[in-house]
Amino acid sequence: MKAPLIFVSVMVFFISQIGSAHAHRRYEETNPLLRFLAGSRIIREAALYSLIQNRCDRYMEDAELESCEEAVDQKITLLDFDVLITDKESPVLLDKNNPNSFVFVAFKKDFLSLLSDQKTENYLKLISSELSRFLAGTQKTLPNLWEMSLRFYGSEFEAARSLAVLFQDVSPVKLHLAYLEISGARGNSAYFDPNRYRLDQTIDQMNAVLDNNRDNFQTFFYPRRVQTKLQRTIYHFYVPTYLAHALKKKGVPARFALIAPLMMTLTYEFVTAAQDDRYLLEDPRQLALGSSADQYKILDIFGGFLGASFGSGRLNPSFSLEEVKKAFDVSTASGVQLLLK
Repeated sequence: MKAPLIFVSVMVFFISQIGSAHAHRRYEETNPLLRFLAGSRIIREAALYSLIQNRCDRYMEDAELESCEEAVDQKITLLDFDVLITDKESPVLLDKNNPNSFVFVAFKKDFLSLLSDQKTENYLKLISSELSRFLAGTQKTLPNLWEMSLRFYGSEFEAARSLAVLFQDVSPVKLHLAYLEISGARGNSAYFDPNRYRLDQTIDQMNAVLDNNRDNFQTFFYPRRVQTKLQRTIYHFYVPTYLAHALKKKGVPARFALIAPLMMTLTYEFVTAAQDDRYLLEDPRQLALGSSADQYKILDIFGGFLGASFGSGRLNPSFSLEEVKKAFDVSTASGVQLLLK
């Protein structure tokens, strides 16, 4: 099971510097450098910026390079992420075979704020109620998560924010909820604990519905305007969607509000294309048509591209997924240039 893209991008960089074996030792036995990195937000953010900025250097024309780097810098601030190494036993862990692991959260302030908000209680109740009606057979069609969110909030920005922040990990692992458990981070109202529990139950309910309707997750998760069949890992779509919305709100031009999240997605997919650190600062030569793993990555890249396009208001690609696959089969450079058209 893949962890959320931001977590992997950052931690691959750290672990590659000191040996991945350290990631699974007890906290007191963990390499001091890794503990320092996990405890230093400034260094984490600098490391992630360096990884993504490297892709700006590689793929952007000189005239757009500075704008790409500035947008990436603002995007990392918006991510507001935190990583912890823990020696606490928890029922929710990144590595269920190891009681000592990393936990992670993105959009930390937003996450605490939303869980502290009475409105979030009503939002989660709405989703749970719609899913219950579907399960009971009183509603024949599977509800659409984007449409429910947009109807509830009345704003694409707020809908994207809630989907990216609350549902940043809808796997059974639920890293963001594990982070709350391990860190002890809390909100500022009496709604926080009930909403945390309600979110946990809602994600379980979503997975139960989808496990019994395996061919329908596209209908449930994604805006109907997105025609390409994406994957169940919705963070690939909604994290870039929210980041693009937020960047536009900060005054970043739509093109770079799209490009900055795309560069993050590319960094994640390229870095994790190998088990070692070979693609930290270089990229694979191609993502081959004959490789199922590469095709999986291309679908995640295209999902991230569509999410950022949707959030930036530019969802109208002039090319298909099949064309993207063929371009990446020629070379990763050809594939990226197609997406940047």
